[in-house]
Amino acid sequence: LALVDRGNVVRARVSVGGDGRVTGFRTEDRWYADPRSGELVPTPWSTPVAAWQPDDGRLLPTSAQATWLRPQGDHTYAEVGYAPGDLVFNVPPREA
Repeated sequence: LALVDRGNVVRARVSVGGDGRVTGFRTEDRWYADPRSGELVPTPWSTPVAAWQPDDGRLLPTSAQATWLRPQGDHTYAEVGYAPGDLVFNVPPREA
């Protein structure tokens, strides 16, 4: 997959399971700011999607992570999840 915006190109690999659901997203086009040195280091980044569940007629991911794949060890900095019914769809702007 490639996304182009104003001359900038970001490439990623999207993994899809046999049932057609996205199971992961990985890119080599991200930079990690090392907290010790402040140096920006090109570092692979992934978002494994662990679970999907129907909600209000839509199939939505209910468990995912955002992880830096660093040489010294992976660093998961976000874990995302929600329970069915937590999301509201088609809300007019003034009610949001």
